[in-house]
Amino acid sequence: MTDENSLSHLRRMARIGGAVALVGAVGVGGFSLSSWFDQRQLAVTLASGLPGAPMPEGGTLVAAYLLSLVPAAIFVIAMIESWRLFALLGSGRVFTPALPARLRRLGLWAGVSAVAGIVVRTGLGLVLTANAPAGQKALVIGIGSNEIAALVMAALLLAFALVMRDAIAIEEDNRGIV
Repeated sequence: MTDENSLSHLRRMARIGGAVALVGAVGVGGFSLSSWFDQRQLAVTLASGLPGAPMPEGGTLVAAYLLSLVPAAIFVIAMIESWRLFALLGSGRVFTPALPARLRRLGLWAGVSAVAGIVVRTGLGLVLTANAPAGQKALVIGIGSNEIAALVMAALLLAFALVMRDAIAIEEDNRGIV
């Protein structure tokens, strides 16, 4: 594969990846915000993770909804950061200090997403059953495959950021020699 051919493939992948990131950000952000307008369905959706939990209403519904927006907001921010990373890759500027910085930020957002998944699930259980009678309150603590995958992605992105930082330093040294 020639350098021009590789750059062409990278640009195509960056366009596709950037488009997916933007569609994801708009889709999740829009759905999360619009779900407020169908409060009955929102209540069913929020309570679905806790069998036997009462349907949230009033202040409980508002608190649960706001809490449920946290992972969506983190996702939207991560997708915007992904779009910026793809834009950088699409420009062909691979050996620039901005690349490891973007990889690092995306890795941190993936880690935050994993933690938020656990904390929000626990918080929703507490909020949704706060007014339940004694013996029916729930403390939900769980780590699922999504959180594990997010932690692995975080570790990979942070490792790639370190590798790229070192590669850029080597490339700069080589440029000084030639």
